[in-house]
Amino acid sequence: MEDILSSLVVVLVCAVLVGGIFLVLHNRQKRKEAQLVREAQSRGWQYQRISEDRLSGYRFSGVASGGIAWTLEATRHSSGASTAAGSSDISRRTRWWSEAATLPDRMVLIGPRAAMGALPTMPGGLGGMIVQAALRMMMGEDADQFPGLSEAQVGTETFRERYMVFAHDLNEAHALLASGVESALIEWPAQQRVIKLGKSGIEISIPQQITDVAEIERIIGLGARLVLAWQSRT
Repeated sequence: MEDILSSLVVVLVCAVLVGGIFLVLHNRQKRKEAQLVREAQSRGWQYQRISEDRLSGYRFSGVASGGIAWTLEATRHSSGASTAAGSSDISRRTRWWSEAATLPDRMVLIGPRAAMGALPTMPGGLGGMIVQAALRMMMGEDADQFPGLSEAQVGTETFRERYMVFAHDLNEAHALLASGVESALIEWPAQQRVIKLGKSGIEISIPQQITDVAEIERIIGLGARLVLAWQSRT
């Protein structure tokens, strides 16, 4: 009888502890979300909470200087698939995009050199199955633009040490790095990010769920610079 009572006490204590932890985490999340709403409203941004099947996060939208309309999503996605011990099916992503700059039928892609390594090239295009797979993944829905895409040797040596640029037209790659874009990317702390200009618009994609408002503002600022650089091309 005493063993049963002891077991019940242990179960009850564990339930109280788990419930308390859940309540603390829930309240912390609510406070964080309320702070995000206040920060967004103070900057004139629209705020929307994302809560869908296996997808959660936040969506911000606004208009930057120059009348540049933009949207930013910071999300957490669960694939729902079973995973091996020590692994996770959770992916996080922050994506900023705008339709204020487009490039129909062609593309400019800027990605981290660390993620690509030393890439083999072939006349007229890119060589190597690994290279092609990595680029197609970064291109996403614009993977049909892969044919004709090749590495563009643009920017300073410091820039090329950290980034690789791919384009159908070298001049278009040069244009996208103008207006302080290259300097802004060099000064940015080490972070995996992909910038893509194509038929759907221009976007910045980062494999993290960023909710720090100062960092969000920095992403928005970079996005505005990219749009202005493209709109100012001659």
